[in-house]
Amino acid sequence: MLKLLKLPFWQTSQVSSHDAMLKFIQTQDASWLETLVHQHQNSLYKFIVQQSNPDLAADICQQAWLKLIEKQYLYSAEHEFKPWLYTIARNLLLDEFRRQNKLILTGDEAIQQADFIEVNNEELESVELGLYRQALSKLAFIHKESLLLQLQGFSLNQISEIVGEPQETVKSRIRYAKQTLKQILLTELNKVQ
Repeated sequence: MLKLLKLPFWQTSQVSSHDAMLKFIQTQDASWLETLVHQHQNSLYKFIVQQSNPDLAADICQQAWLKLIEKQYLYSAEHEFKPWLYTIARNLLLDEFRRQNKLILTGDEAIQQADFIEVNNEELESVELGLYRQALSKLAFIHKESLLLQLQGFSLNQISEIVGEPQETVKSRIRYAKQTLKQILLTELNKVQ
């Protein structure tokens, strides 16, 4: 995992990712890259780990930052930084799955983290989080990734850009993922009761 350096508050919170990337490209000053890492490393890791495992997610995140440095000349003022970064990471993850002959479109890979679920009661949290992880792991990869991107706050347009599919396809994948999750969770909850 990349080690983060302490950066001045002004540099991490008041500079947009887009501007930081453009400054990094112009100046090659590593502090701008550090700003980007500081702003996006945790959310990028969460997105990747929810589709793989902690070790692979850490490797993919590090590779994504290295690829960003290598391919910085492809970034332009028309790009939005976060979708561009997630596209790089997604492509690296898919490449790794293909390399390992593990491109799992049925979603059988176990989910390691799902931090966006909040439940007050600790016992309920444990049961519900386990059921949610189990249900999410049963989704096809293409449906799971679209849903996870939406849960990370990406717009349909941004998700479409990241996965390289039309917005209507993304919308259908998210709808299908939500419907399937609901069915799986209802079935599992009925088993528990």
